[in-house]
Order: sequence, then C-alpha cells, then structure tokens
Amino acid sequence: MKKQLIITIGRESGSGGHEVAKQLSEAFRIPFYDKEKIQQLVAKETGYELELVKKMDEKPVSRLFSRRFDDFSTSVPEHVARKTFEIVQTMAKEGKSFVLVGRCGEYILRDNPNMVSFFINGKKEAKIKRLIETEGCDAHEAAGLMKQRDAVRKTYHNYYCDTKWGDSRGYNLVINSSVLGLEKSVKVLTNFVEEFMEG
Repeated sequence: MKKQLIITIGRESGSGGHEVAKQLSEAFRIPFYDKEKIQQLVAKETGYELELVKKMDEKPVSRLFSRRFDDFSTSVPEHVARKTFEIVQTMAKEGKSFVLVGRCGEYILRDNPNMVSFFINGKKEAKIKRLIETEGCDAHEAAGLMKQRDAVRKTYHNYYCDTKWGDSRGYNLVINSSVLGLEKSVKVLTNFVEEFMEG
C-alpha cells in the first residue's frame, strides 16, 4: 500500500476535468491544487503581485531566448513557470499527497513512483454544451473559448515538456468523459487509483 498519493490531471477545455479532479480529491481526502491555488503560492514565494502571476502564467517566451524545463531565461513568464514546477516538486519530495490540475504535473513528477496521471478529453459537442452551462455563453462563444484555452495549454505544455499535451503515451490513462459521463468517469478513475495504490 502506497503511503503517498499524487494524482495529476491534464484535460481539454469543457471535458469536466477540473470537476473530476475535485471529486478525486474528495474521494481520497487529499488536497486539491488547481491553477488559482498554485498561482497564489507562486505569488507568495516570488513576491510578485498575484495579478502579474496570473498574467504571466502559461505564457512561454520565444525559444530564441531560452530552452525548456531546466534551462530557463530570466523572463517573468519563465520565472513563474520555474517557481510553479519547484513548488510542485517540493510538495512531492516532502511526501505530501495531493491532486494537481495541469501545470505539466505528469511530466515534472514523472519519476515519482507514487504519481498516477490522467488526461481527460471529450467529444466536441459535449464540451461545448458544458462550457455553455459553466460559462453562461452561447455555442459560438463556447467553441471559441474551448479552442483558445486548449491552444494555450498545448503551447505551454509542449514548450516546457518533452512529451506532447494529450498524447496517451505521456499519461497512465486517457479517458473520454463524454462516453460515460462525469460520475461514471470518476468511478473508473477511482478504481484505477485504488488498484494503483495496492501495487
């Protein structure tokens, strides 16, 4: 039985991945970290204003000025990214259990034997419908929002990681939440984690 449990969740916009992560956090009674919570920690440790961290987060700079992951420039976006990764890695090294949404979690913690990684995707129509409900927008706006958010996530992930965002080879399990719905998808992932913990 594993004493530490880290669950990382990558997801497409509108897939319900954020909600899945929250439910897994509740199921296993471990802390939940998403973009907002990590940004607060980054602001506290760097001394940057929270609004600046939010603005610079997930904003990679030109490859002309820097490389990836362990070789950063001194730009604010890369300082924010570096501090983000350091915070996550430190929590893991301290033996803490948690659920992490995004933040390249599956990559930066890939050598931790207590980390299990999931990627949540979904059918376009279902994702648009969910965004209409959660964002209070129309179908056209939802489609644009989905495309924009996924583009940002993909660019950020692929800039800092050697694996590709959403590529099944970079995760322990990829699940289409549109097939079973969120409730049953959570059950599938919960069972997977329980088996993982016994391993």
